[in-house]
This record gives sequence, structure tokens and C-alpha cells, in this order.
Amino acid sequence: MKYYRKTAYLFLSIVFAISLQGCDWVKGQLGMPTSEDIARMKEEIRINEEQKAAIAQREQFVRDSLAKAKAQQEKETVTGYHVVVGCFKDYSNAAKLEKSLEAKGYADAMQIPLKNGYMMVTLGGMEKLGEAVKLMNKVSEASDIPYFEEVWVYNASHKLHKEKQN
Repeated sequence: MKYYRKTAYLFLSIVFAISLQGCDWVKGQLGMPTSEDIARMKEEIRINEEQKAAIAQREQFVRDSLAKAKAQQEKETVTGYHVVVGCFKDYSNAAKLEKSLEAKGYADAMQIPLKNGYMMVTLGGMEKLGEAVKLMNKVSEASDIPYFEEVWVYNASHKLHKEKQN
């Protein structure tokens, strides 16, 4: 019988202890976090994670913007040899051709304003004449580019283009 009582007391003690774990008042009295405290901590963690994600997104945007600005600046610098695929008096036609070339995978396509008022559309600049000639030959065989029969190479050292104005 003693064994039965000890077991009963032990069982009741365990049930009592478990029931106290679920009671916020008891937890508060014992200095343990209540369900409200836990919910508040979870909310703070969620807000901190959102803030970190927003900061990371902002930093990535700044890095991307700087890289894009640098690429645009490099693209606007006219040096070397350029494979010219069109030359227009109407600048809107030049812009259309440039967008068309970029859509076809020519990411370095650019417009170069000439001193005579025309706008050249090129596939980008190369450092060596041989590279430009290879690209010119490749493009003159590809019929997916408008005016592909009239492709030529422009040497930027001839300075027929307008200089970039700061």
C-alpha cells in the first residue's frame, strides 16, 4: 500500500507540475516567459529578419546601380574599333535598331553620335581591328540583322564622333 501511495503522489505531482507549465500566471510568478512574451519575441524576430532582408535588398540595388552606371560609362566611351550596322539622321531609328540588336543578344550594341549630325549604331567596341573584322564578317553572313550587307568597321581614333560632354 505504501508503494501505491508513493506512486499516486508521484503521479499527482507530475500532473500538477505539467499543469503549472501551461499556466501563464504561474510562469509569470516563476519568472518564466509567458505565451504573450513568447509571441512578442517571435514578432520581434520576424521584424528583425524583414529589416535585414530590406537592408540586403537595398545594398544589392545600390551595387547593381553602380555596376550599371559603370557599364554605361564604359559603353559611352568611344575607343578602339566598332562594327557599324547602321547610320541614321533620325535618332529614333537608331534607338530602335539598338534595342532590336540588344533583344537579339548583342548586349554591347550602342549609339555613337557623329560630328556631321548622324547617329551610328554599333555592336560595341573592340580593342583590335582583327576582332572587329571577325565580328563584321560574322554579322554580314547573319541575315537576322537589318542592313547586314552594309556592315563596316569604324576606327575611333579618326575622331569623327562627338566627344562625351560632362
